[in-house]
Amino acid sequence: MKKLLWSTQVWKMFNIKSHKSENIDILDIPFARVNEAEISTQVIQFTQPTIVVTPNIDHIVRAYNNHHLKELYVNADLCINDSRVLSFLLKSFFSITLPAVPGSDLTRKLLSSTDINNRTIAIIGGDDIQIDKLKLDVINNDKVIVKHINPPMNFYYDDLKISHVLDFIQASNAD
Repeated sequence: MKKLLWSTQVWKMFNIKSHKSENIDILDIPFARVNEAEISTQVIQFTQPTIVVTPNIDHIVRAYNNHHLKELYVNADLCINDSRVLSFLLKSFFSITLPAVPGSDLTRKLLSSTDINNRTIAIIGGDDIQIDKLKLDVINNDKVIVKHINPPMNFYYDDLKISHVLDFIQASNAD
């Protein structure tokens, strides 16, 4: 009974809404319930530019107190859980399955696919060395254009820095 009461309090505190659909809302951020294979297929099949975000548990907690960050996640085309910890907690306490798809794994999988030939990809985050290594290790041809920006830590607290990232996204003409 104690575990159930605690779980119910946490459920309400974090405003977790589980839908029969493919989404679950955590702190009003809608997470798609998809695994790596499903999300890769979905992203590849998009015919228009798509914004995919992969917040981890730290980002979710920060978004609770930062409306700019929360807005970025809410307005994305797809919001994918990056946190194995969050997946474990949801499963353990609420019997909710929300697959964890780390953004680095998803990026690697997408960039290794020949289905993204002749596309432009914009990556936000990661340093230049990581991106250069990713380009060498994964991209199987020169038909994929990768544009990259690594904003400073906590950039989402600064309107000017957010504008800079948004300008980069728009200027990248990413698919």
